[in-house]
Amino acid sequence: MTEDFTSKSDAIPPQQRIAESLLAIRSRDWKTALEHARQAAGRFEEVHDAQGLFQAAILLEKLGRVVEATRLLSIAGRLQSPCLLPEWAGGELPGKALVVVQRIRDIGAPIRQARAIAAAAGRFERCVVLASERLVPLLRRSFPGVDVLSDEPARESALSAADVVASYETLVWRTCRDDAQLASSFRPLVSDPDQVSRFVDSYGGRARPRIGISWFSTNQAKDVPPIDEWARLMKQVDATFVSLQYGDMNADRALLQTSSGSALIHDEMVDQLRDMDRFAAQVAAMDVVVTISNTLAQLSGALGVRTIVILDDKVHLIWPLQGEDCVWYPRTTLLHRMGREWPAVFDQVQELLQGEAL
Repeated sequence: MTEDFTSKSDAIPPQQRIAESLLAIRSRDWKTALEHARQAAGRFEEVHDAQGLFQAAILLEKLGRVVEATRLLSIAGRLQSPCLLPEWAGGELPGKALVVVQRIRDIGAPIRQARAIAAAAGRFERCVVLASERLVPLLRRSFPGVDVLSDEPARESALSAADVVASYETLVWRTCRDDAQLASSFRPLVSDPDQVSRFVDSYGGRARPRIGISWFSTNQAKDVPPIDEWARLMKQVDATFVSLQYGDMNADRALLQTSSGSALIHDEMVDQLRDMDRFAAQVAAMDVVVTISNTLAQLSGALGVRTIVILDDKVHLIWPLQGEDCVWYPRTTLLHRMGREWPAVFDQVQELLQGEAL
């Protein structure tokens, strides 16, 4: 479903609309926030302002209007990275070739939007998907019959051989008419089953539940829970805990183990920044993932792993600002801080874990 936000008679500048939407969000006036965001989107679209469309789209996604946001991101990406090929309009094109390009340089975007590849590819004779080198093996396994190639070296030749082009955002917009259809379209990415089995065995088999955790971000804008709360979680929940945290976290891991009195597995054979496919298998070997907002949260959700994402009260993240559900991932629970102290948030994490019958 396409929304028409354009209001030619609107005298309020669109950037002011964005500011007003943010103010309404802070006061939790969702209706007013949505109205301002939509009005801003209409004006930005009318004047072909790509950066403004990005801003409006992020607000709409936060406000739970995901397909609307995806449409704006598709238009904005096209404005910023124009292509001589026509943009796919969503129809059946037998005998033709589609090339899918990544226009928004965020690894989380193709992870959550890749689900639409299969639906789009079925409308063409051939579909070529250009992806970050880190994602190529995972996407190839997940979408057999589609040519998944590393972006930079293959882009020129792929574009020259195609009839139409689409971004990942365009795929979602053109295959999902609304958020309900987007939710029902979920198709988990497929990790390497042999690697998953090896991870399960090396982490003690299936005698105890395996909980993967990630607690730190280099993004200083995030308000992350203190390490003590993660240690308390490890101490009070009977499970095998596995660190899925990127970076050099030796000091944090030692503190977690000392404070909790529990072991925390750190697998040196996994480097998510270099080998996303192996990391995906490690994540898929978990029974539950508990994490702050990061790439792990996106990947775990896209793999269909039961995931709990702990969110602060700031508005800088793209996750919905209301509710526990995420339209992208059916097995993900969003746990908003909601002004509480962190111990209360982690009490709720424990309640959710107990509900999983671990």
